[in-house]
Amino acid sequence: MAVQRGILNVGAIIEHGIALADAGGLDAVSMRAIAERLGTGVMSLYRHVPNKEALIGLMVDTVSDRYSYPDHSDLDWRQSLTVLARTDWAMYLDHPWTLVASATSRPPVGPSTVRAMEWAYSAIAELGLSAQDTTGVIMAVTVHVQGVARQAIAERRLAEATGVDAAEWWRQQLTALDSGDHPLLEPIVQGFVEGDTERWLEFDLKLILDGVERRAAR
Repeated sequence: MAVQRGILNVGAIIEHGIALADAGGLDAVSMRAIAERLGTGVMSLYRHVPNKEALIGLMVDTVSDRYSYPDHSDLDWRQSLTVLARTDWAMYLDHPWTLVASATSRPPVGPSTVRAMEWAYSAIAELGLSAQDTTGVIMAVTVHVQGVARQAIAERRLAEATGVDAAEWWRQQLTALDSGDHPLLEPIVQGFVEGDTERWLEFDLKLILDGVERRAAR
Protein backbone atom coordinates (compact mmCIF):
# COMPACT_ATOMS: atom_id res chain seq x y z
CA MET A 1 0.00 0.00 0.00
CA ALA A 2 1.49 3.33 -1.11
CA VAL A 3 1.90 5.97 1.58
CA GLN A 4 2.53 9.61 0.79
CA ARG A 5 5.76 11.08 2.09
CA GLY A 6 5.17 13.60 4.85
CA ILE A 7 1.95 12.16 6.28
CA LEU A 8 2.67 11.43 9.93
CA ASN A 9 0.22 9.24 11.81
CA VAL A 10 0.17 5.70 13.17
CA GLY A 11 -1.12 4.28 9.91
CA ALA A 12 1.66 5.89 7.88
CA ILE A 13 4.31 4.68 10.30
CA ILE A 14 2.94 1.13 10.11
CA GLU A 15 2.82 1.14 6.31
CA HIS A 16 6.39 2.39 5.99
CA GLY A 17 7.47 -0.24 8.51
CA ILE A 18 5.78 -2.94 6.42
CA ALA A 19 7.44 -1.65 3.26
CA LEU A 20 10.85 -1.74 4.92
CA ALA A 21 10.27 -5.24 6.29
CA ASP A 22 9.06 -6.54 2.93
CA ALA A 23 12.21 -5.21 1.29
CA GLY A 24 14.82 -6.14 3.89
CA GLY A 25 13.30 -8.10 6.78
CA LEU A 26 12.78 -6.93 10.34
CA ASP A 27 16.40 -5.86 10.69
CA ALA A 28 15.69 -3.16 8.11
CA VAL A 29 12.93 -1.68 10.26
CA SER A 30 13.99 1.18 12.50
CA MET A 31 12.45 4.40 13.68
CA ARG A 32 15.25 6.30 11.95
CA ALA A 33 14.61 4.61 8.60
CA ILE A 34 10.88 5.31 8.84
CA ALA A 35 11.53 8.92 9.83
CA GLU A 36 13.74 9.35 6.76
CA ARG A 37 11.00 7.94 4.52
CA LEU A 38 8.49 10.30 6.08
CA GLY A 39 10.84 13.28 5.96
CA THR A 40 10.56 13.98 9.67
CA GLY A 41 12.59 13.70 12.85
CA VAL A 42 12.95 10.40 14.68
CA MET A 43 11.56 11.71 17.95
CA SER A 44 8.30 12.75 16.29
CA LEU A 45 7.50 9.08 15.66
CA TYR A 46 7.56 8.25 19.36
CA ARG A 47 4.50 10.41 19.92
CA HIS A 48 2.59 7.80 17.90
CA VAL A 49 4.45 4.50 18.54
CA PRO A 50 6.43 3.94 21.76
CA ASN A 51 9.15 1.62 20.41
CA LYS A 52 10.14 -0.84 17.67
CA GLU A 53 8.60 -3.82 19.46
CA ALA A 54 5.23 -2.09 19.55
CA LEU A 55 5.63 -1.11 15.91
CA ILE A 56 6.28 -4.69 14.83
CA GLY A 57 3.19 -5.78 16.74
CA LEU A 58 1.12 -3.20 14.87
CA MET A 59 2.68 -4.27 11.56
CA VAL A 60 1.86 -7.94 12.16
CA ASP A 61 -1.68 -7.11 13.20
CA THR A 62 -2.19 -4.95 10.11
CA VAL A 63 -0.96 -7.63 7.72
CA SER A 64 -2.89 -10.32 9.58
CA ASP A 65 -6.07 -8.33 9.01
CA ARG A 66 -5.39 -8.38 5.26
CA TYR A 67 -5.16 -12.17 5.39
CA SER A 68 -8.17 -12.66 7.64
CA TYR A 69 -9.99 -15.97 7.47
CA PRO A 70 -13.41 -16.08 5.76
CA ASP A 71 -16.69 -16.91 7.42
CA HIS A 72 -16.62 -20.63 8.24
CA SER A 73 -20.32 -21.18 8.89
CA ASP A 74 -20.56 -23.27 5.70
CA LEU A 75 -17.28 -25.11 6.27
CA ASP A 76 -16.65 -28.23 8.30
CA TRP A 77 -13.65 -28.40 10.61
CA ARG A 78 -11.34 -29.98 8.01
CA GLN A 79 -12.17 -27.36 5.43
CA SER A 80 -11.68 -24.62 8.02
CA LEU A 81 -8.24 -25.82 9.08
CA THR A 82 -7.26 -26.18 5.43
CA VAL A 83 -8.32 -22.59 4.81
CA LEU A 84 -6.34 -21.50 7.87
CA ALA A 85 -3.22 -23.31 6.65
CA ARG A 86 -3.41 -21.96 3.10
CA THR A 87 -4.12 -18.42 4.28
CA ASP A 88 -1.20 -18.38 6.70
CA TRP A 89 1.01 -19.95 4.02
CA ALA A 90 0.16 -17.13 1.61
CA MET A 91 0.86 -14.47 4.23
CA TYR A 92 4.23 -15.94 5.17
CA LEU A 93 5.38 -16.24 1.56
CA ASP A 94 4.17 -12.73 0.69
CA HIS A 95 5.61 -11.20 3.88
CA PRO A 96 8.39 -13.49 5.23
CA TRP A 97 9.09 -11.23 8.19
CA THR A 98 5.64 -12.07 9.61
CA LEU A 99 6.89 -15.64 10.04
CA VAL A 100 9.92 -14.44 12.00
CA ALA A 101 7.70 -12.29 14.20
CA SER A 102 4.99 -14.92 14.73
CA ALA A 103 6.87 -18.21 15.09
CA THR A 104 7.37 -17.86 18.84
CA SER A 105 5.57 -18.75 22.04
CA ARG A 106 5.04 -15.02 22.59
CA PRO A 107 3.90 -13.61 19.24
CA PRO A 108 2.56 -10.10 18.77
CA VAL A 109 -1.03 -9.91 19.96
CA GLY A 110 -3.52 -7.40 18.60
CA PRO A 111 -7.18 -7.19 17.56
CA SER A 112 -6.66 -8.99 14.24
CA THR A 113 -4.51 -11.79 15.65
CA VAL A 114 -6.95 -12.33 18.53
CA ARG A 115 -9.84 -12.57 16.03
CA ALA A 116 -7.83 -15.13 14.07
CA MET A 117 -7.30 -17.20 17.22
CA GLU A 118 -10.98 -17.07 18.09
CA TRP A 119 -11.83 -18.08 14.52
CA ALA A 120 -9.56 -21.12 14.75
CA TYR A 121 -11.00 -22.31 18.06
CA SER A 122 -14.60 -21.83 16.94
CA ALA A 123 -13.91 -23.57 13.62
CA ILE A 124 -13.11 -26.87 15.32
CA ALA A 125 -15.47 -26.59 18.27
CA GLU A 126 -17.72 -29.18 16.62
CA LEU A 127 -15.13 -31.86 17.40
CA GLY A 128 -15.88 -31.57 21.11
CA LEU A 129 -12.23 -31.82 22.10
CA SER A 130 -10.91 -30.60 25.41
CA ALA A 131 -9.38 -27.14 25.53
CA GLN A 132 -5.93 -28.69 25.75
CA ASP A 133 -6.50 -30.96 22.74
CA THR A 134 -8.04 -28.11 20.76
CA THR A 135 -4.95 -26.02 21.38
CA GLY A 136 -2.81 -28.98 20.36
CA VAL A 137 -4.66 -29.30 17.05
CA ILE A 138 -4.27 -25.62 16.22
CA MET A 139 -0.61 -25.71 17.22
CA ALA A 140 0.03 -28.78 15.05
CA VAL A 141 -1.40 -27.06 11.97
CA THR A 142 0.22 -23.71 12.71
CA VAL A 143 3.69 -25.11 13.40
CA HIS A 144 3.46 -27.31 10.31
CA VAL A 145 2.68 -24.33 8.08
CA GLN A 146 5.42 -22.24 9.69
CA GLY A 147 7.98 -25.00 9.23
CA VAL A 148 7.23 -25.59 5.55
CA ALA A 149 7.01 -21.85 4.90
CA ARG A 150 10.41 -21.35 6.52
CA GLN A 151 11.88 -23.96 4.16
CA ALA A 152 10.13 -22.44 1.12
CA ILE A 153 11.37 -18.95 1.93
CA ALA A 154 14.92 -20.18 2.53
CA GLU A 155 14.88 -22.09 -0.76
CA ARG A 156 13.58 -19.06 -2.64
CA ARG A 157 16.45 -16.97 -1.30
CA LEU A 158 19.04 -19.64 -2.07
CA ALA A 159 17.73 -20.04 -5.61
CA GLU A 160 17.90 -16.28 -6.15
CA ALA A 161 21.42 -16.09 -4.71
CA THR A 162 22.90 -19.09 -6.54
CA GLY A 163 20.79 -19.40 -9.67
CA VAL A 164 20.26 -23.08 -8.82
CA ASP A 165 16.88 -24.31 -7.62
CA ALA A 166 16.33 -27.18 -5.19
CA ALA A 167 15.53 -29.71 -7.92
CA GLU A 168 18.77 -28.99 -9.78
CA TRP A 169 20.79 -28.98 -6.55
CA TRP A 170 19.46 -32.40 -5.61
CA ARG A 171 20.13 -33.73 -9.10
CA GLN A 172 23.73 -32.68 -8.65
CA GLN A 173 23.90 -34.47 -5.30
CA LEU A 174 22.42 -37.62 -6.83
CA THR A 175 25.57 -38.11 -8.86
CA ALA A 176 27.23 -39.22 -5.61
CA LEU A 177 24.63 -41.97 -5.28
CA ASP A 178 25.09 -43.52 -8.71
CA SER A 179 27.11 -46.36 -7.23
CA GLY A 180 23.92 -48.17 -6.29
CA ASP A 181 25.04 -48.45 -2.67
CA HIS A 182 21.93 -46.62 -1.42
CA PRO A 183 18.92 -48.51 -2.80
CA LEU A 184 16.46 -46.99 -0.31
CA LEU A 185 17.79 -43.46 -0.28
CA GLU A 186 18.02 -42.92 -4.05
CA PRO A 187 14.26 -43.12 -4.81
CA ILE A 188 13.47 -41.03 -1.75
CA VAL A 189 15.82 -38.28 -2.85
CA GLN A 190 14.45 -38.51 -6.39
CA GLY A 191 10.97 -38.04 -4.95
CA PHE A 192 12.18 -34.90 -3.22
CA VAL A 193 13.51 -33.60 -6.52
CA GLU A 194 10.13 -34.15 -8.16
CA GLY A 195 8.20 -32.53 -5.31
CA ASP A 196 7.94 -29.00 -4.01
CA THR A 197 7.27 -27.31 -0.70
CA GLU A 198 3.60 -26.64 -1.41
CA ARG A 199 3.10 -30.33 -2.10
CA TRP A 200 4.61 -31.14 1.29
CA LEU A 201 2.37 -28.51 2.86
CA GLU A 202 -0.76 -30.19 1.53
CA PHE A 203 0.37 -33.81 2.01
CA ASP A 204 1.48 -33.39 5.60
CA LEU A 205 -1.57 -31.27 6.42
CA LYS A 206 -3.77 -34.17 5.35
CA LEU A 207 -1.82 -36.50 7.63
CA ILE A 208 -2.34 -34.10 10.55
CA LEU A 209 -6.06 -33.76 9.87
CA ASP A 210 -6.45 -37.54 9.54
CA GLY A 211 -4.86 -37.87 12.96
CA VAL A 212 -7.18 -35.23 14.41
CA GLU A 213 -10.17 -37.11 13.01
CA ARG A 214 -9.05 -40.32 14.69
CA ARG A 215 -8.45 -38.48 17.95
CA ALA A 216 -11.93 -36.94 17.87
CA ALA A 217 -13.51 -40.33 17.19
CA ARG A 218 -12.18 -41.86 20.42
